[in-house]
Order: sequence, then C-alpha cells, then structure tokens
Amino acid sequence: PNRMATFFRDVTERKRAEDALRRQNQFLIALQNTTLELVSQLDLKTLLENIVKRAGGLMGTNAGFLDLVDPGTKQLVPHVAMGALAESLGFMVQPGEGLAGIVWQTGQPLVIKDYDQWAGRIGGFSQGTLGSIIGVPLLSGAQVLGVLGLAYEYGSPRRFDPAAIEVLNQFARLATVAVQNARLFTNLQTELTERARAEENLRNLEAFNRAIITHSPLGISVRSRTGDLLSSNAAW
Repeated sequence: PNRMATFFRDVTERKRAEDALRRQNQFLIALQNTTLELVSQLDLKTLLENIVKRAGGLMGTNAGFLDLVDPGTKQLVPHVAMGALAESLGFMVQPGEGLAGIVWQTGQPLVIKDYDQWAGRIGGFSQGTLGSIIGVPLLSGAQVLGVLGLAYEYGSPRRFDPAAIEVLNQFARLATVAVQNARLFTNLQTELTERARAEENLRNLEAFNRAIITHSPLGISVRSRTGDLLSSNAAW
C-alpha cells in the first residue's frame, strides 16, 4: 500500500510539474508574440484594450480592467473594463480603496479568492458577478503608473495561484514599457500639433497686419505721396 501511495504521489507531482512547465511555455510563446505588437502599438486606447485582452488570454478569462494614474490629476482613472469586470469602468477609487486602490497604494500584487466575501470589496459593485480576482501594478521604478486586473466569473472554481501572479507581474513589466512608449508618442504628437497651430496663427497674424497697413488711410497716404514724388522727379 505504501509503495502504491508513493507511486500515485510521484505521478501526481510529475503531472503538476508538467502542467506548470506547459503553462510557462505557453506564457513564453504568448509573451514573444505579444512583445512587438504591444511595444509598437502607439495608439493608447487600442494598446490598453490589447493589454487587457492578452493578459486575459494568458489566464483563460475575458474579464479584465486597466486603470492608469493621470499625470496631471494624480488620480487612478479607469480606461478599459471587459467581461464580468465591465462595470468597474464606472468606479474611480482612492488610494487604499478596493482592489485597484490597494494595489495602487502598495505597489504590490493582490489576489482575492472570493470577491463577494472580501471585506474590502467596492460596495456598489454587483454581487454574484466575480469569483477570484487579481490586481498587479504597472511599475516604473517605484512609481505605480496603473493597475491591471483580471477575474474569474462568480461560481468558477478557478483561482489565481502564485504562478499566475508571477506570469502577470512579468506581463505587467512589458505593458508598462508599451504604455510609456504610447504616452511619449501621444505627447510628441500633441506638441507637434500645437506647434503647427501656433505657426499657423503667427502666419495669419502677419497676413492680417499686412492687410491693415495696405488698406489703412495712413498706408494709402504714404503710397500716394510716394507716387507723387516719383512723378515729380520724372518731370524734372
């Protein structure tokens, strides 16, 4: 009996190791396929949607959200919310409030096994919608740029284990670089647009000033007197 128990234990452990290796290989393949797509995507809205979809694909869920810290207001602003997390788009949290607020405040991943039973849940969020939920920070050094979250639907037996936390942490590093690239590009485009607008305004102002000088009584008088002088000199 002991020998049989040892055999089954070895088989079980080997299967777990094979499953973990398969998940890691799937992650590496997905990460390789995602890297160029995300980093080269410079439209911020499209990029953020792709980040949530790709992250959900890694974990086998279509429920996800992505909030970003606004550089101007320093508030955590919801940008993307999908699946069972769609209504989170309507909740703007403060530091330490809800899953996103805690991840924002601490800069650390957070996993909740059962959202409805969690004391820190957002009160206005619908009951019977979410099961297990995870949030990971988008970190630039020690600064939190945003929070990426995924969830399994209410009633699902699936949970986010330590391996999932590690996978999403690695994915969040890639997402952070992609978001920074897109923001830099957006800022550059805005700066170029404003510069072009300022140059156009300057050209219009110069044209307006020329028109005033040309058609003003003083301008007409100066031209008339200049013409008279030229005619007088020609007569001599």
